[in-house]
Amino acid sequence: MPRSGVSASRELGPPWGVGLGCGLECGAAGGKLSGVLAEFKQVKQEASGGRRRWFEDEAMELIVWYRGDGAVDGFQLCYPGADRRERALTWRTVGGFSHALVDSGDTRPDKNLTPVLTPDGVVPWAKIETEFGARAAELEPELREFVAGHLRRRNE
Repeated sequence: MPRSGVSASRELGPPWGVGLGCGLECGAAGGKLSGVLAEFKQVKQEASGGRRRWFEDEAMELIVWYRGDGAVDGFQLCYPGADRRERALTWRTVGGFSHALVDSGDTRPDKNLTPVLTPDGVVPWAKIETEFGARAAELEPELREFVAGHLRRRNE
């Protein structure tokens, strides 16, 4: 679960690019930026024995972590807040939900620092549920319902 001052790359794993702030450069999912989450196929996998999948469109990213036995261990939805700054809503099997502002670390054009997740305020649950529902049509039904169900139940 992200904590103040914890490197976002530690939570997310793969190197972060320019674009949506939560990870991939716009278009990394093969240019399928049509309001539907499309899977990015070349996600760096860690040696932890688990697996990671990454989906994106022009306004949202979904990262899903799987345990070695194939069960979902967590997910993260990244989206622009009302102030257009990137937010990350993370759910893990241990710890439940956390909500963070993504500090890109890019305050100077000559220096690219590691993004950091810092605790953020109120979660716009209705907005996230609606946006995810509208963008998740092409996800496999089991994954779509897993994420949607946790969003509906919120902090259980």
